[in-house]
Amino acid sequence: MSEKNEEQTAVDPKVLKMMNNNVPRHVTYTDDKGEKHTVDSTVQDPGIGIAGQILDDTNIGDNEADYGEIFDLIMNNVLITPKYNYEILNKDLKKSEQTKTIKLKNRDDEEISLVLTFPGYRDALQIMMSSNKTNGGSNFMGTLATLTKSVIRDAQGHSIDMEFWDKGSKGDGIAISAYQQALEFLGGALNKDGLLYVLVDALQFCQTTLR
Repeated sequence: MSEKNEEQTAVDPKVLKMMNNNVPRHVTYTDDKGEKHTVDSTVQDPGIGIAGQILDDTNIGDNEADYGEIFDLIMNNVLITPKYNYEILNKDLKKSEQTKTIKLKNRDDEEISLVLTFPGYRDALQIMMSSNKTNGGSNFMGTLATLTKSVIRDAQGHSIDMEFWDKGSKGDGIAISAYQQALEFLGGALNKDGLLYVLVDALQFCQTTLR
């Protein structure tokens, strides 16, 4: 091989270092039909700066974490393939998956219709992952408040407030059912094609780089 050809085929040391830093992962998950699937992904060590920032975001005080920011950092700095970002995910979500109407019987046996609206992937991840506090404790009221503000609407699509669930109000007796169905609705989009499983696996990998 001539010296000229050697120069043409030489790999940039920076590119070679990045290639050697790539780690293949095989993420297995079970869908809502009980069928198992595997997603092949590739991750990389993001370095101490990003990994440390992610660590800080896992507990920002009051046993809370900024999962929206955590997974943004993961998608941009740790997960190489599949390639995700919030803009792409929101754009690719089908219109039929962005809303859902549910019907529940309140304490007066009156059928109440509620419209569930997808708040975008950043907020959906924050809500889903924050249903329990970082110390493992329940975060029911905090999550219900966020769902009420960002996801759950009345039959006409209008915003509701926490008083909607109070005794004697239209939502009396249906708060827990609405909470559960709202989280299930968000989970449908988050778990689609193993997305949440891939993101959590990449987060777990990132955490190992700090050891």
